Amino acid sequence: MAAKKKTNGATRRKASLPIRRWALMGAKVLALGATLAAVTLALTWLARLEWQPMPVQDYVIVEPLIFQNSSAVEVVLQSYLTRSLLMLNLTEVQRDLEQLPWIAQASVIKSWPGTLVVLLVEHEPIALWNGQRVLNSEGIPLDKPMANLRLASLNGPDNSAARVMEQYLQFTQIFAVLGTQLVQVSMQARGSWYVQMDNGITIALGERNVLERSRRVVRLLQSKAHTDERIEYIDARYPNGIAIRIAS
Repeated sequence: MAAKKKTNGATRRKASLPIRRWALMGAKVLALGATLAAVTLALTWLARLEWQPMPVQDYVIVEPLIFQNSSAVEVVLQSYLTRSLLMLNLTEVQRDLEQLPWIAQASVIKSWPGTLVVLLVEHEPIALWNGQRVLNSEGIPLDKPMANLRLASLNGPDNSAARVMEQYLQFTQIFAVLGTQLVQVSMQARGSWYVQMDNGITIALGERNVLERSRRVVRLLQSKAHTDERIEYIDARYPNGIAIRIAS
């Protein structure tokens, strides 16, 4: 009998397709897509509701306003009512308030559950400018404030407001020893200065050495303080002297 041949070694099995693994991966992709769709729908629905957690319901202005029109402030603050106090950006509120003409600085804090507490610092009015506007303490022309003020009148060319105000403050210090106040300071286009006091005296100071000339005028007026003469005009533009005109 012929001997049967024996085969040595393991028999190779045919590899099966990874159907189960692909099915599991497909299920995960579908689940992720469904979740994203649900989240998108939920966010869209919430956005349509315009829901605001802890809405702003009121505001309180700590100090009464003197120069700034209060209705303009309220228009700004009312625009933030019903918005979320929790999500509100206070820097944005402060910036909007400080854009109002007479608000120099604004501070806003949150008072739970739904109130804005507002502290406003107003600009300080110094003088009228060219009869139309008012200069603040930085020499910036602003629209006339809400209050009726008795201020000195400053006049000068455009873009000279800061210079004229600085000169006005220096003149005020020099003439203060007389117990009078300056009601008008004017700089002409060529740089010549004129001053008027509340006693009706007008003073021409010229273009140069105006502070020294104003001190010279003060010495003259101090020497004339006890006379019956009423001076109405002083011309101090001379290098070493002063001309005066007596009221008739």
